[in-house]
Amino acid sequence: MMSSKKILFLSFSFLLILFSCKKVELNRINKITTDSVIVLNTTVNASGTIIDISKEGIAKYGHCWSTNENPTINDFKLEFENGVAGKEFTSEITNLSANTTYYICSYAANANETVYGEIKKFTISSFTTVSIVSSQLQIQNETTLSVNGSISNLGSLNAMDYGHCWATHSLPTISDNKTSYGLLSSSINFSSALSSLNLETTYYVRTYLKLDNNTVIYSNELTTLIPDLVVTTDNFSISVTTATLEGTLVNLGVLPVIDYGQCWSSVTSNPNVNDNVISKGTATSTGVYYANLTGLISGTTYYYRAYARKGSTLKYGIIKSFSF
Repeated sequence: MMSSKKILFLSFSFLLILFSCKKVELNRINKITTDSVIVLNTTVNASGTIIDISKEGIAKYGHCWSTNENPTINDFKLEFENGVAGKEFTSEITNLSANTTYYICSYAANANETVYGEIKKFTISSFTTVSIVSSQLQIQNETTLSVNGSISNLGSLNAMDYGHCWATHSLPTISDNKTSYGLLSSSINFSSALSSLNLETTYYVRTYLKLDNNTVIYSNELTTLIPDLVVTTDNFSISVTTATLEGTLVNLGVLPVIDYGQCWSSVTSNPNVNDNVISKGTATSTGVYYANLTGLISGTTYYYRAYARKGSTLKYGIIKSFSF
């Protein structure tokens, strides 16, 4: 027969085990880990695992990051809902600055508390996947060019500025002339107008992406010039009492050529279109042209030069002369 002392001991042991089990259950806590932070060129992926959950559960979980060494959910964060024990999750981190050290950790939160995983750090310092292209450099008028740009594959980056830069020398930078469009965090196709340019001047143009104060990525280079109207005075030939005057339209320029031909005088050695004019009308192509000066008078010296008009602007060739 079991003694009363032994019965008492067994009863006490049973109660101790029972309450011990309940105590373990009541003391379960939220626990989360920061597993890894992988930087693939410009893309950043962080992973974590929910290890355990208290009886209050996990309402929100995810990753938080900052340039401060102790990030919290009051900083930047990526959030998921309704966590379960054993849940593995991954966050793609975005809107980051280049060449900047960030600190990141996993977190889990409910109404009563927020717990954090191990803090890890990372930096984006490689940008080879970023694509930046210049295309379609076109003449708009006598002082303006237009150019297209394309920027893609930024990944997690948030660039400080982007646009086009240009100069009269090769490989222009943002220290030269530029357009500026500000922050960029996603792919974009855009265009710029390059204004206040000079005729007959070669310009070099590139698209740029400014990642930080020390890092700027440039595209391929495009080059062109805005041509001016150019006309030259050439030779002459005489047949009986007619002189055939030769000229050449070298460049038509940008604006339509509304009139061209030869102007001449036997009175002044500096003829212009207010003297005598042999007009060839409008021009649509370059090349040599001829104008016939008839009724030549013996013993007379004739001065002539080619001309061409665009809008209100007149262009002349050099003055030449002949005696009949």
